[in-house]
Amino acid sequence: MLSLQRTYEAGLAHFRAHRFAEAESCFRTVVVADPRFATGYYMLGTALNFLGKWDAAADAFRAAIAIDPKLARAHAGLGSMLERQGRIDEAEAHLREAITLDPGLNLACNALAELLRGEGKLRDARTLYEAVLARTPEDRLARFGRGFLSLLEGDFASGWDDYEYRVSTGRPPGPAFAPQWRGENPAGKTLLIYDEQGLGDTIQCLRYAAPLAKSGARVIVSVPATLTDLASRVEGVHRVVASDGAPPPFDFCAPMLSLPLHCRTTLANIPWNGPYLSPPPGRAMPVAIPPNDTGQLTVALAWAGNPDNPYNYIRSLSISQIEPLLETRGVRWLVLQQGATAAELGPRNNVLHLGDQLTNFSDIATIICLADLTISVDTSFCHLAGALGRAVWTLLSYVPDWRWLLQRPDSPWYPSMRLFRQSAPRDWAPVVANVSQALDHYEKM
Repeated sequence: MLSLQRTYEAGLAHFRAHRFAEAESCFRTVVVADPRFATGYYMLGTALNFLGKWDAAADAFRAAIAIDPKLARAHAGLGSMLERQGRIDEAEAHLREAITLDPGLNLACNALAELLRGEGKLRDARTLYEAVLARTPEDRLARFGRGFLSLLEGDFASGWDDYEYRVSTGRPPGPAFAPQWRGENPAGKTLLIYDEQGLGDTIQCLRYAAPLAKSGARVIVSVPATLTDLASRVEGVHRVVASDGAPPPFDFCAPMLSLPLHCRTTLANIPWNGPYLSPPPGRAMPVAIPPNDTGQLTVALAWAGNPDNPYNYIRSLSISQIEPLLETRGVRWLVLQQGATAAELGPRNNVLHLGDQLTNFSDIATIICLADLTISVDTSFCHLAGALGRAVWTLLSYVPDWRWLLQRPDSPWYPSMRLFRQSAPRDWAPVVANVSQALDHYEKM
């Protein structure tokens, strides 16, 4: 029994150090040795969640509940996993059961708030976040969730402050990323701005290099290698480095998603002086594309985001959902989708599969500049087209990411973008029908 306790404690130590694979191994050993240890199954599910093994995590949480039906944290964990599987009603039931069992369980309240936000119940979500913050003012998930809601509703004044409580999905700042810039006068200083989240977020925030440089900063940009070529051509950028290497010397640094706060961004002053990305001049076409002898409308297309994103199911379409769009007459499709998702589409006379032949974002930018129009879900491709100043139609879920705001058909971040929104959660059919109808009347820029 002492050995079992030590294994469990080792799992906890690994978990706290973010060594989730090692934690999973320890917790599996524990539950095999003691199949009635509900908390062991709960911790196994939590480790599996952080490893992106959501189905297995759900099974572990179910095992914990079967042993101890009153284990509120296990209900909260299972609710979160069910939400990621799109089983919203079941997810909500487990999250509410968790709160009934433990009304002060912030984990469950935050998860329920996020679920309600996705269902468009924004007032109920905010009430839950505020209840958590009344108990625990510095709860990061609640502060971030409230900030997300504020930004989504266009309240940038308070939204950016709360958004600073986000947990980075990329590299968290370590000893090498200090001191952090907090909006002080950057004149005469070297300022490193570095990526921290997705590629789309990085593309969106590269616009801040120009105003920072005009304020007198020497701007160094750290981005993934696939973006370095494009980033080097952004106005105001003095130097570009790949984010997988050591940063060069600097006076201050800042994660890119903190720049809107420190630059005091409002809806009225979002930096935009025209397109800020462009492919290298004279760059050869990265793939052979037959000439458009028939005069068809050429449309670059992406219908799904990164499958590793836990909420990819909300923003992405399946093949069966996107296929009706491909029946639109007079359109030649340049598919930017890569991997298995693209292969599911199969060969079509009016479709060119290009994604797996494009090796970096300069290649993708070249294709987007060739196209008359880009149609994309909320992924990096729509940001790229917008930053290039190319016509782009973005397909959005019922309650989208904060940057797309609510209801409006355009984006203050990208003037060349048009937004097509779901009118009900998870219902893509009307969106596809609206896009197809709009294509019938599209006039080239």
